[in-house]
Amino acid sequence: MKKFLSLTLCVLLLGVAAPVSADFLMAEEELTIVIPLNDDTYAAGGIVNVQEDIEGDLFVVGGEVTVQGDIEQDLTVAGGELNISGAVGDDLRVAGGQVTVSSTVVDDLILFGGDLTIAEGAIIQGDVRMYGGDIVIDGTIEGSLHTYGGSVKVSGTVGGDADIRGDVVRFSGRVEGNTILSSKDLKISNTAYFQQDVHYWQPQGLYYFGSATVQGKTEYDESLALGMPGELRQTAFDAFRAGLIAIAGYSLLSASFFILLMILLTKTYFMDGAKRLQKAPMMSLWYGFLYLIAAPFVVLAFFITIIGIPIGLFLGVLYIFSLVFAKALTAILLAEWIQVRYQKKWKTFFFFLASVGVYVVLRVVSLVPVVGSIAVVVLMLIMFGALGHTELEKFKKVR
Repeated sequence: MKKFLSLTLCVLLLGVAAPVSADFLMAEEELTIVIPLNDDTYAAGGIVNVQEDIEGDLFVVGGEVTVQGDIEQDLTVAGGELNISGAVGDDLRVAGGQVTVSSTVVDDLILFGGDLTIAEGAIIQGDVRMYGGDIVIDGTIEGSLHTYGGSVKVSGTVGGDADIRGDVVRFSGRVEGNTILSSKDLKISNTAYFQQDVHYWQPQGLYYFGSATVQGKTEYDESLALGMPGELRQTAFDAFRAGLIAIAGYSLLSASFFILLMILLTKTYFMDGAKRLQKAPMMSLWYGFLYLIAAPFVVLAFFITIIGIPIGLFLGVLYIFSLVFAKALTAILLAEWIQVRYQKKWKTFFFFLASVGVYVVLRVVSLVPVVGSIAVVVLMLIMFGALGHTELEKFKKVR
């Protein structure tokens, strides 16, 4: 019975391993923020609507995301359909299927996705990098512009240099700095304005600029060639489509957000578990198997007495929670094990990427009939055992 009680404490400690590092953490299927928040905020959901101001960084993951409130610092968004109409006080980083930015961004903007639009009236005070399928720029960019896409249409203003490349390019805007244009299908309107030099490439060779205004010189540059037909589309669209398919999968969205939260919420928890795994992998497997089988009986044992029902409910929910996110927990532990095994010291963001990468590998391996599923289950049992055994040892020391 002592072992059962110890394992119960281990399960409990899975949820309270370390203090919270972020002030606001929110995750719902439909999430609406209707009150101002005065610190960094992390939000996830199928539909996320931010209607009020955030006085810190905002990190959002969702299928459909709308940001109407002003963000005082950085805004990072990933999802399917994204609409950013609130002002951003620092950098804006966005990855999505369909993205529209119609507000003021005080610093740099990075857009990655399928259909990307900087709407008329939007003002980007820093540099802009856009990589996608269809790109439309109607707003004002005060810094430099770098864009690669299948189709690129520019009618807005660029205050710095512009590097515009795409299978199809339509330009009718204004560039104050030097300009690079590269496309298989290039058209420049008579209203276009280039303050300095223009270097360009198109398969037909020299381009006649017509009534377009060019204050500098125009130069045909063969080195700007896109390469084989469709190469840019494959680079800037297919790769994004593959990434967006992953982003659009809600399980990966929730797992990625869960991984991020666990990394932010914990300090040495997974590192201790990784060290335990390296020291005693078979013992970790045994403890994991014991956790999987024994935990439900522990929950039932608490339900026997009236006073134990609340504890039983809590532990039951926690047990189900651990099973639902077992692959994500395993990914974090394995990424930490790699770090310990090879004596690496990754920064938080790189560790997050490594954990998500391991998670994707686990999902792919689990698709292999029989062998793949068994391998992933074994790894999950080892994860439960390593974390549980670590907490059990800590519990013994403080008894």
